[in-house]
Amino acid sequence: INQINKAAELMLNSDRPLFLIGGGVISSNASEELARLVELTKIPVATTLMGKGAFDERHPLNLGVVGMHGRKTANYASVNTDLFISIGCRFSDRITGNLSSYAEKAKVIHIDIDPAEIGKNVKVNVPIVGDAKLVIIELIKILSKKMEKKQEGEWAKNLQKLRAECDKCITFKPGSLIHPKEILDELNSILKEDDIVVTGVGQHQMFAMHYLKISKPRKWISSGGA
Repeated sequence: INQINKAAELMLNSDRPLFLIGGGVISSNASEELARLVELTKIPVATTLMGKGAFDERHPLNLGVVGMHGRKTANYASVNTDLFISIGCRFSDRITGNLSSYAEKAKVIHIDIDPAEIGKNVKVNVPIVGDAKLVIIELIKILSKKMEKKQEGEWAKNLQKLRAECDKCITFKPGSLIHPKEILDELNSILKEDDIVVTGVGQHQMFAMHYLKISKPRKWISSGGA
């Protein structure tokens, strides 16, 4: 609980915080709790490939998947944040790139059920070993007592503006070859919340990761291993 209190203090005093959400949130069935925490704090969210769907991708605070093959806005946020709140994420090389320069200007809160993952790749300021759902519940309790109802700050508003610009950066010309985004936009228009999307591995997987909007956990099934 002392570590969770430290994490809450860092979150309250951060100007540019960012949630980094991995597959551990899905494994612990913590998506509802995560949504409550995001609504309380108004902190933007980036996910890993395995965390896709842990937080509704149609929500304006969801920046998409981060990392080597990730969205520009999510990567911009990860470079410019002053506080990573990582939950159920192992900081793989697909997320971090060059470790010598990763998170060099940010503090890191790392919440994971496996103590071997904490500090393995990235230096951590506040390590918290625990189940994602239970830790998020405690964070909500502590933060609810210490903060007024929060409005979206300039950091979150600017990232939402960037996300909107990024979503429009590809234009389609009549009669030209079909861009994968066109296909996935059409798929988004007919996908229902409980439909399950399964990918193989390769370019189609990366395009689907970028452009499909998954609203619920366990509706995106994809390989995150080598």
